[in-house]
Amino acid sequence: MHALLTVPLQKKSILTLNKTISSLPDEVEAVEVWIDQLQKKEQNPEKIQKAVKEWKKSKKKIVIVCKDALEKGSFTGTIQEKIDLLLAASKGGADYIDIGFHCGKANIRKLVIQNKKAKVIVSHHDFDTVETPKKLQQRVMHMKSCGADVIKIAETVSSPLENERLLQLALDLKKAKVRHIIIGMGEWGVCSRIFAKKIGNELNFVATKKGNTAAGQLSLEQMNSFQKLFT
Repeated sequence: MHALLTVPLQKKSILTLNKTISSLPDEVEAVEVWIDQLQKKEQNPEKIQKAVKEWKKSKKKIVIVCKDALEKGSFTGTIQEKIDLLLAASKGGADYIDIGFHCGKANIRKLVIQNKKAKVIVSHHDFDTVETPKKLQQRVMHMKSCGADVIKIAETVSSPLENERLLQLALDLKKAKVRHIIIGMGEWGVCSRIFAKKIGNELNFVATKKGNTAAGQLSLEQMNSFQKLFT
């Protein structure tokens, strides 16, 4: 599996996103758009569907997320409103739509059933620690039961042992042919980004020169350097 170089974008307007996406270098293979960061008036299903159609002209894969406070995002609407925005993105041609596992199985299943085009990423973030191997395996099982096309787990790593847990989880999922994105956040987790392809990650998030969106995230320039060393 090739880990697509993906740039997360947090912008306040669709117009700014249009300009930013069109100006990204060819080596960026995908963009993750945080629509929760948009002005409220633009958090509208019709506008999102139209915007995604425009972003698809870039020929890059389009990943749409709508994060709330539990995911360090800004969305304050209802879960149904979140689902409506993600479905609109799918109709517009998004390649992936991302919904947090904390939204609940029933709501995730509703999204999966109504979604017609995009791959559904079911994601879980833990900004404090890494769960035990048993809990990680249980979480994966529950996420799969929701109908996830791709499982994303991002947890904050603070020791070599915790780092090993996440890397082993990724390798186990790779062996089982379960599509996944396993990320260790923080300095200890950087190797999960450097070796994203080796551990089978679907996407590999990198920052532009203007900053990053997660602890330990490497810049596009840094990632290119590491890829030359390890490929």
